[in-house]
Amino acid sequence: MKKLMVLFMVTLLAVAFYCPNLWAGDDVIATTVTLDAIYEVALAPDVWDIGAQALEHVTAFVTFTATVGNIATKLQIKAADGDGAWSLGTVGADEFRLEVEDPVLDLTTEDQVLGASVTEYEDLGFALKYHMPSSDTLGATVAQGFDVTVTAGAVD
Repeated sequence: MKKLMVLFMVTLLAVAFYCPNLWAGDDVIATTVTLDAIYEVALAPDVWDIGAQALEHVTAFVTFTATVGNIATKLQIKAADGDGAWSLGTVGADEFRLEVEDPVLDLTTEDQVLGASVTEYEDLGFALKYHMPSSDTLGATVAQGFDVTVTAGAVD
């Protein structure tokens, strides 16, 4: 009986040593990986050099391209007053105008929809036109640079 018990133990150890999966159970780890949604926009060109112009001058439309990131994106656009105190609005004394061709917009200092839903990794072309003021009370040596801001965000 003692020999039988020893033989049984040796057999049990041999099976455990040579067949370790007999005693192990299988389990699965389910993994889900998703890409972060990145609302972003890149503009080309990113500089608009209008240069020195006469009063009441109007530029031709200049085309820009906005490229969005990895998710459908709403693009909004706004502009700022001039650095030297000209105001953005309609053409007047110390007041300039900026317009977008498509969609037809007169830019303000508040966000306006440029593209309601631009498909991921796609481009949206748009064109801007600049209207000089009708008169200037600040002087020709006062620089009047301004920013146009395009913002990317979630589609409504």
